[in-house]
Order: sequence, then structure tokens, then C-alpha cells
Amino acid sequence: MKIVKSLSAIFIAVVMSMHIAGCGSAAAPGTDSTGTPGDSTTTETPQNGDPATTETPQNGDPATTETPQAPSAPANVSATAGDAQVTVGWDAVTGAVSYNVYWKNAAGVTTADTVITNATPPYVHIGLTNGTAYYYVVTAVNANGESALSSEVSATPQIAVPGSPSNLSATSSTEAVLVGWDAVAGATSYHLYWSTVAGVTKANGTKVENVTAPYTHADLTDGTAYYYVITAVNGSGEGEASTQVSATAGHPLLKAFVTTATGTGNLSTWTGAVGDGVAAGDSICQNEATAAGLAHPDTFKAWLSDSTTDAYCHVHGFIGKKSANCGEATLPTSAGPWYRMDGEPFTGAIDKATAARPVVYMPVIFDAQKNKIPSGSSQYWTGTQYDGTDQSTYHCNNWTSAGAADPSLSGDATMTGAGWSAAWWGVTSCDSPKHLLCLQTGAGFTKPIVPAVGKTVFVTKTGYTGDFGGIAGANFNCNNDAHAAGIDASRTFKAWIAVTGHPASEQFIYQGPWVRLDGIKVVENIADLTKGASTELLTSIAVDEEGNYVAEANAWTGTDIDGEPLANLMCADFGAGGVNGETGWVTSTSWNWTFTSTNGCNGAAHLYCFEDD
Repeated sequence: MKIVKSLSAIFIAVVMSMHIAGCGSAAAPGTDSTGTPGDSTTTETPQNGDPATTETPQNGDPATTETPQAPSAPANVSATAGDAQVTVGWDAVTGAVSYNVYWKNAAGVTTADTVITNATPPYVHIGLTNGTAYYYVVTAVNANGESALSSEVSATPQIAVPGSPSNLSATSSTEAVLVGWDAVAGATSYHLYWSTVAGVTKANGTKVENVTAPYTHADLTDGTAYYYVITAVNGSGEGEASTQVSATAGHPLLKAFVTTATGTGNLSTWTGAVGDGVAAGDSICQNEATAAGLAHPDTFKAWLSDSTTDAYCHVHGFIGKKSANCGEATLPTSAGPWYRMDGEPFTGAIDKATAARPVVYMPVIFDAQKNKIPSGSSQYWTGTQYDGTDQSTYHCNNWTSAGAADPSLSGDATMTGAGWSAAWWGVTSCDSPKHLLCLQTGAGFTKPIVPAVGKTVFVTKTGYTGDFGGIAGANFNCNNDAHAAGIDASRTFKAWIAVTGHPASEQFIYQGPWVRLDGIKVVENIADLTKGASTELLTSIAVDEEGNYVAEANAWTGTDIDGEPLANLMCADFGAGGVNGETGWVTSTSWNWTFTSTNGCNGAAHLYCFEDD
């Protein structure tokens, strides 16, 4: 028992001594246990050289607050020059509410320079000076401030490169060609490129710089064809080349045009007419040629016949009848061929233009100023059959009568074939206003036709009754006729035929252009065939699969003016038992090409055949 009591005494003594020691060494506020000033977080003693670990305040201690940040600088900044303007672009910046664009006319833009506030990309800076450099930086802005500057960009505004010249013409003269074109907006000069080979370009042509219109290309070889394109130039560069024109030095291309003026069959009543009858018609043509600035306006004559002189003889400068050789020992043939005012071919020489199958390449359609004659008023007085001879008494009493009871024959500016002189509707009264057709006299030069690019279209030489077996039968006839004429059997043709619920255009995969066998383009695309009242083919489809020109003929279509099916006028879908069917007129270039008259299905008409894929 003495031993236990002694151990208790010792334990109590130790505890008491520890308590006394603790009370004597209490830490002062704001210091650690060693008396060093510190914060309220507990700091562990670093081990093995690691940094001290600081614990995050807990249980209501204040949280750490991040400092508000301005947006970052815009990236992908660009500057694109235009005419008196620069477009500045950049990528959107996350958190930005607006942008500032700083600029000046020298490098090193800062925020001290001119500023455009609240800009949005792309920003178009307008009203600038062409040829002067502009430098830009962009900043992004939000409630916290403005970003650093973007990278700097610059651009120099320039006037736009001019477009290509239009309405080119090339007129032949001795050892020279006169080249003309319309002025181009913004151009300060023009370059001419020429070659004696078709297909001249900026890359392969001989260049003549700083030419003005009209330009005389002189010291050429008579009888040689020359080909031309023109480009427009300004301080920003050279534009694209024009379309090609050509002429043969020493061989003038004779021109044909339709008068702008119209009047009755009494030609002496027309404004500016001199004399009466055919002489008055000639003066009207010459007045318009003079007003248009055409060379040798006195060489133009009206295509008119009267009781004493056929138009055929008149354009040769003779008096008399074609049947009597125009009063000459042999029939003259030294007139034509004629070209439209846009330089495209109108007719062959006089003997071809007045043949049983008249060679008419394209409808005349233009006046002396190169304006198109409206298709709704495209008739002109002729009094002349397709062969160039007087149509009996159908000449408004020798062009002195405007009487409703007096008749005359007319031609049409939208037609080829015989219609160029004697339109299919025949005789009209002399009191209605019509134009005149003016032809330049003399022996002209035949410019070779450069074949257009496109698939082939033709009208069948053979006429078919209206029960040919629908679309399938029409397509069979087209292909059979084409291949029998020697057209490659691998080429597929389809007929322009409408049947119930299916317009004529529906079966075609290929969309254009199509070209006749003489190389003349008929139409650019299939949509141009279905424009209804505004339809204007480039030329008619009046060439058959053998390359022969068609004078006048109907072709089965079954369509309205826009290629849509015509109820009860499709010969019972061109099968058996049909009564009537709609046809088009093959020498027309207006909507009459597909819709002109109703034929009995037991009669014969041709087919339009378009090559397809």
C-alpha cells in the first residue's frame, strides 16, 4: 500500500507541474505559439523542403474575389479595298459588347488616332480617296474596359476594274478595218487585240494599246479576215475582253436594217420623205442611215416592188422586171449578201436570198441605231414575193395609197425563210402603219460563219400525219430521220411535242444551247423556248436534217405559246383518232414558232427535233 500511495503522489505532482508550466507560457493575441505575428490560418511545418500549405478559410470567412477583365483583342482582322471605300472585318470576341476602329493614313495606328465607335463587322469605311492607303486597328469593348489593339491592317481604295466593251463592230474598207464599240463606265483607255485566226484573246492576240473608238486598223492585206477583241482599262487594271468581231479588209459587209419610222402605204406622207412611191422609200432609208452615222448612206435602198420594177432589180440599181433580166443582157446577181447592224449574217447573196428555199440566216430585227424592232410591230412594207418580184397589185397603188381597201404584201423582221419578204399571214391593208426594210446596194463580201457551240436542232424534212404514236413515236421519227441523213447514230434526238399533262420541255435533260446545222445558234437554253409572249429565238429552226433551208412549213407541237399542252389540240396525244392539233411556224423566231395554227390530224406537218443527253 505504501508503494501505490507513492505512485499516486508522483502522478499528481507531474500533472500539477505541467499545468503550472502551461499557464506561464500562454501566447499573445496575433502571434503563433512561438510569439511570431501571423494570420488565423493554420500553417503546417514544411516537410522535405516542400512549401507550406495554406488552408482555404471556412465557416463564413471571406471568399477570394477575381479582378474584372476587359475583352481580348479582336483576331483575324482584314481590310479589303473597294471604290472609295475599305471594308474592315474581324472575328467576334467573347464578352465584347461593342468595337472601336482606329485609323489613319500611315502605319502605326494607336488609340490616339481617329476612332469609329460602336462598329460591327464587317465595317464599311466609305467616302475615302482612291489611291490613298488607310491603316486600321480594332479593339473590343465591354463594361470592364477596352481590349488591347488588334494587329494592324491596311488597304488602298481603287476604282473598280471596268467591264468589257459592248456593241462591237468591224467594218471593212480598202487595206483597213474600222473597229467600233460603246464607251465603258470608269474606263480611261482601251486596248485592242487582233489576229488573222478566229478565237482571238488577250493571251494570243497582237496588242495595240490606248486606242479610241472608232479605231482604224490600217495597212492590212485586202481579202484577209481580221479578228478583234477590245478591253477597257483604268487605274485599277484591265477588264475582261469583249466578244469577238471580224471583218475582211478590202471587202465591205453590206448592211440591212429596218426603219425606226413607220407609216402607211403612201410613202410620200412619211416625215422627211422626198418624192413619192419607191423613190420616197429610198429617201426614208437614206435619212435613217445618215442619222445613224452609217458610211455611204446614199447606197441604201428600200426593198420594195411596184408595177414597173421588182425589188430584185431595184437593189441592183436597175429598172425593170426580174423576168426580163432587169433590162440587162443577163440576170444580175451582184447584190448582197447582207448583214444585220450587229454584224450577224442576215441573208445570202441576192440569188440565194430569193431562191425557192431562201437562205436567211437570222431575222433582220435591228434598226440603223442597233435597237431591236419590237416583235409586236415587226412588219415592213415590201409588195414583194419571196423571189424578189412584184406581187401583182399588192403594193398600195405603187406606194401612193393609204386606203383600207388597197392591199399590200409585207415582210416580218422576226422571220426567216420566205417571211423575210412575204410573211405567212399574207396581204394587209395599206392604212395600217408598218416599217420599211433597207438594204445597202453593191456586191458585198461573204464572211465565213464560225459555228456556234451547242447540240444540234433541226426540223424534219418529212411531214407526218398527227397519229405518229405520241412522244415515243415522234422521238423515233426524229432519230430515224437524223441517222438516215448521216448524223452520228450515237446522238439522241427528242421531239418538241406536248401531250396531256406533259409540257414539251419536260422530257429534256440537256438544257441548251442548240445550234442549227449551218452553225447558227437557235437558242441559249430551254427556258428561252417557253417565255410565251416574250419569246425571241436567236434564229428560226428552219434548217432540216440534211442542212437544207426551209421556205415555210408547219411543225406539230400541241402546245400553247409557252410550251404547255393545249387541250383538244394534241391529236388525241398524237395517237389514233385525233381530230385537230396545234402547230408552230418553222421560220418564226417569236412565240409563233410553237403556236401558230390548228391543223387537221390527217394532214401532214413536220417535227422539231432537239438533240438531248
